[in-house]
Amino acid sequence: MKDDLALRETLLALAEDANHRGLRRAAARLADEVARGEDLDAALERLDASLPLHLRAVSGEGRLDEATALLAGLMEHETTRRKLRRQIRSVLFYPAIVIGMLMLIMAGGMMFLVPTLEKVYADFSLVLPEATRAIIAISHVAPWFLLGILLAPLVY
Repeated sequence: MKDDLALRETLLALAEDANHRGLRRAAARLADEVARGEDLDAALERLDASLPLHLRAVSGEGRLDEATALLAGLMEHETTRRKLRRQIRSVLFYPAIVIGMLMLIMAGGMMFLVPTLEKVYADFSLVLPEATRAIIAISHVAPWFLLGILLAPLVY
């Protein structure tokens, strides 16, 4: 009975912590089956087709403590995976903000500063280097490019 309770608690914790939706559902179903008094092997056999590979590998066969330990290891793996994913997101957040701000500054320069400088150059009738003419040409296309980037999520 104590082993069944530990198994059920482990399955419920796995259902709560798992990142994989199928694993969450399967662990919750197995926990319900164990709570109803069905042994692990019978529950695994009955739900076999709907179980992800993570849980198909678990087989009690009278070794309930080993199955519980295996499920606890799987739960720990899922918890670690979730924490790592959260850390990666938080680490990548700052560079994404910096790159986004840099793109906004560059876009603002292309849309507002470069056309002003183009008028000044035209007033002086200067012959401009190729690189400068390329930047001016890009500044004419940049607003449409940015508009396309902003509208793309709405279209798709």
